[in-house]
Amino acid sequence: MKPFCAALLVLTILAVFPPRVDGQGLFQVTLQAVDSQRHPIEREVRFLISGWGEVSVAAGDHGTTRGLSINGGNYHVEAYVLDVKVGETDVQIMSDITVTIQTRTYSLSVSVTGLPENMTDIDGTAKAQIGIETITSRFSQNQAVFGQIPGGSVSLTVFVGDKPVAAKTVFLSADSEAVLEYAEFKQVTVTVVDRSGAALDGATVTIGGVSGTTDAAGEVSLYSGSSEGIVVFRGIVVFNGTISEAESTVTAQVADLRVSIVDVASQPLVSTPLQIELEGLGGRGKWSGTVATDAQGNLTVSQLPYGMLTVSIPNGASVSTQFPLPATTKSLLLVTGKPQVDIQVVDAYMMGFMTVRVTVTIGKYLVKNATVSVNGMSATTEQGAAVVRVPLGLEWSSTANVTVRAFGMKTSKLVTVSASPLLVATSPLAFVPLVVWRLMVIRYKRRRPPLIESGARGKR
Repeated sequence: MKPFCAALLVLTILAVFPPRVDGQGLFQVTLQAVDSQRHPIEREVRFLISGWGEVSVAAGDHGTTRGLSINGGNYHVEAYVLDVKVGETDVQIMSDITVTIQTRTYSLSVSVTGLPENMTDIDGTAKAQIGIETITSRFSQNQAVFGQIPGGSVSLTVFVGDKPVAAKTVFLSADSEAVLEYAEFKQVTVTVVDRSGAALDGATVTIGGVSGTTDAAGEVSLYSGSSEGIVVFRGIVVFNGTISEAESTVTAQVADLRVSIVDVASQPLVSTPLQIELEGLGGRGKWSGTVATDAQGNLTVSQLPYGMLTVSIPNGASVSTQFPLPATTKSLLLVTGKPQVDIQVVDAYMMGFMTVRVTVTIGKYLVKNATVSVNGMSATTEQGAAVVRVPLGLEWSSTANVTVRAFGMKTSKLVTVSASPLLVATSPLAFVPLVVWRLMVIRYKRRRPPLIESGARGKR
């Protein structure tokens, strides 16, 4: 019975005094990306950690981060190589930990068949285009090798000098070999314009793996062994389709941004520096820049690619919208001002939990993605509100220390509430001591002689 009693005692103590969770605990976290053969990634790797941020690892650092201090909790981690997501995992951080992510990266060897007799031993270069990124490898003794590149579509081109001699697109899903056929390439001239007909200067045109950059007139001449091409501008794909003519004009998906920026009082934000972020359609590239409104609060940016546009005050308010904007949109609202906090204690039980609902507003607007902390436990507002549950001990009067961070501003409040002593409402294990006590009373009563019989013997 002794082991049973000891276990029962432990369960009773846990029921009456539940352990506290330290939401502020920091732990040392190491992230490592490996390839399909579990070798460390030697290319640059970018890790995106949900609710924390991102960190980049330089090429040659073995795909491993150093010195990350992260609060305990559950996180989703993604790994990117050459701007392509190559791996992801969910991790629970409760102590110092090393997280290894096996990525979808592979090696690819390239050779060429059908070469003319005078080109059987060429010394050139091979290029592999992956998304909007292009990497180069030396082509010698009829072979080039690309290591640790993301799986998916890869456009390959082999060059002798500046002239392509073979091209092919392959789909990479394992360590592979690609055999390209020699071909005669024709020279084409491409002109890139926006929908108003204005030239795009500095756009990158790629046809069959061969790339060139447009000049001030929007023109570029290059060799082509294919009819499929893409155009990248400001790091975002703005055209993806057929370029089949020797002289072609393509219209890129770009437009001018002209809009006024106003605050919650409908007043223009004049001469205000703003951060512009743009994610291309379908996630095809990203671009960011800084530009200021004019003396009337107008924001003007020429030739922005289509996509999801975010305008923000650095470390402050932001607004996101699809670009290009509808013709009826004349202004964008940036919710600025000091956050107002409304705190509602939903329930509070001794030796259990306290549930707090925090609503954050600026003026009449609900604030999304504000960080709310209650006694060290954190949450993020959704639709302007966040619900946080924190553990309580044997306190009749409990204090909720609420801190809200939004748009670079911090607001704190203290709320004191009375906790209910209803153990059974918050911890089912609290029934254990009550049941044990009841069984002991019943057993005692069964062993004790009846009082009436004892009294009767005394009278005789």
